[in-house]
Amino acid sequence: MCSEGLAGRARGADNGPVPDDEPRQEPIQLAPKATARPPRIGGEVVLRPEVDGAIDAMLADVYLHASNCVRAFGDFHVAIGATPGVETALVRLLYDLNYRDFPWGRTRLWMTEESAPGGQCAGWPVLEGTVVAQSGIPAEQAHRIDMGAADPAAAYSRLLREHLGWRPKGHDRLDLVLAAIDAQGNLPWATQHVAEDGALCVSWTGPGGVGRTGLTPFVVSACRCVCVLAVGGAVRGAMASLENANRCGQGEPGNAPRTDGGELRWYMDYEACPSYRAGGAADKQAGTQERGG
Repeated sequence: MCSEGLAGRARGADNGPVPDDEPRQEPIQLAPKATARPPRIGGEVVLRPEVDGAIDAMLADVYLHASNCVRAFGDFHVAIGATPGVETALVRLLYDLNYRDFPWGRTRLWMTEESAPGGQCAGWPVLEGTVVAQSGIPAEQAHRIDMGAADPAAAYSRLLREHLGWRPKGHDRLDLVLAAIDAQGNLPWATQHVAEDGALCVSWTGPGGVGRTGLTPFVVSACRCVCVLAVGGAVRGAMASLENANRCGQGEPGNAPRTDGGELRWYMDYEACPSYRAGGAADKQAGTQERGG
């Protein structure tokens, strides 16, 4: 009887009315996550939420491509755009244990471009302080563009022909180009050289009268794989311009790379995408700016 009384009181407590003065619990509002869609810019877009994820995806592909080329041809020819945008990725390639077996001993290193503001080379110190100094690559397999030569473009073209000429016909091309796009949409090679003259390397005068020497689009387009890192909000405007040009049917827009039988891959984070919408409290503001633009 006591049990029934307790049970009865318990049932009454569970089913009784909620006092009017008891505060109501509001549902928890979850902050929206950042979103983005891959832009339509030609080639394959590998999209990750964060910069680190984009770099990791790119390095994993570079490692796999290098290993496959060494197995197929005995060596790996890579041209790197030695700019600040790609330096972080190079350092990670050297120190991440996932890439400790990278075939540096079978790698031949090339530059996509060099400049000499004030008579001092800008690109080579980046490669020299990272890959050349710390990877174990034989020094004779790392080829700098000598801006002090009488004709830097001709000298570098001869080097390219000499070392790629050992491969079978049809495979005498670079295996990979690794570069980063900057906030102005510039890529580190001679994008302005559109002549179909078969030139491998050319020299020109850049902004501020600075002399430059770099690979031509002919060489880059013939490469097996072109990997371009495009990360951070600073490049969003450049990517929007490329997407708009592509949407309008302008073919290869501006400085966009192209490939002839090879692969073109863009490695991007959400913030670099024209469609980016921030998460959290910034989401509403980002959406308003997007509609207003």
